[in-house]
Amino acid sequence: MDLNQYLQAEYKRAAHILFDPKVKEKRQLQLDQQGFYTIPFDGISKGLDRDIVILLHGKTCKRMHKPKQILWHNHDYFEMVYVYRGGCFNQFQDAVIQLHQGDILLLNPTIIHHLYTTEENDCVFNIMLSKSLFEGSMWQLLSDNKLMSNFFVNYFYQMNKTKDYMYFDSFQNHQIQDTITSMIGEYLSKKPGYHKVVQSYLVILFAYLSRQYIETNHIDQNNLGQNSLLPDIIAYIAQNYKSVTLTEVQDHFNYSSGHISRLMKQHTGKTFSEIVHNFKLDHAKELLQTTNLDMTEIAEQIGFNDSNYLNKVFKKRFGVAPSQYRKGMQNES
Repeated sequence: MDLNQYLQAEYKRAAHILFDPKVKEKRQLQLDQQGFYTIPFDGISKGLDRDIVILLHGKTCKRMHKPKQILWHNHDYFEMVYVYRGGCFNQFQDAVIQLHQGDILLLNPTIIHHLYTTEENDCVFNIMLSKSLFEGSMWQLLSDNKLMSNFFVNYFYQMNKTKDYMYFDSFQNHQIQDTITSMIGEYLSKKPGYHKVVQSYLVILFAYLSRQYIETNHIDQNNLGQNSLLPDIIAYIAQNYKSVTLTEVQDHFNYSSGHISRLMKQHTGKTFSEIVHNFKLDHAKELLQTTNLDMTEIAEQIGFNDSNYLNKVFKKRFGVAPSQYRKGMQNES
């Protein structure tokens, strides 16, 4: 898919969410109170795009060497910055990274920053990835990618000091360039099934980025595995959440159930059962979005014997009944 044919139309179509008067008012209040504001994912997502949203970054009006005003912000989602053409600058509170054509920057939600372009021809894509994407099915797909799964698990469960970002100099890597441009093209085309295709491209992209990062930074892959017990456990639960038991996890990893339970509680704040339930409910939410299965069938699919119990725990977790959630999704699509 040739992205160039989309660019002019996309620049006109992609209105920046911060132009909304209510959003601007809330942003200003946060800026006055804490010096930065948080961009919510639900302000940019709609319809099927509940996990991944791709937009062009706001275009600079004229050549400028630095922004007139620094609007410090963070997100409640992960962001990938991809420089399709030209360059951009990402300013942190203590440093500035200059990104060139082909570069990719992966940011965790907590990092405060300001992204800006300086030339009219600069073309930068913002790829927004919801946190729920990595609390659900994506774990299964990233289970053998230690570098990336560690990055996301460390953010969610703060096992170690969380990395603020990962930088990839990828201009010469044709596999990465072809994959990310295909992913963006698929997203923009909105053809039937595009959402699943975009997710598949994302998994492939993470694999290529991980390989390059390990090679470029001379990382010993054995060291990645030494501190990955909890990420491995989380991935195993994600793959087997429908019927997994603590005894099975104990036998698979050859650690006592007590040690595993303490590890999970210490680093996640959740019990084994709570984590399993979260995976079940995330899958239930996905089934409500993408299928016409009734609640009894969904309960069976995720390993609950009682649809009434599913209704109860779903409403407790997400604040709405499953039927209301499905109706809301249908109205947005």
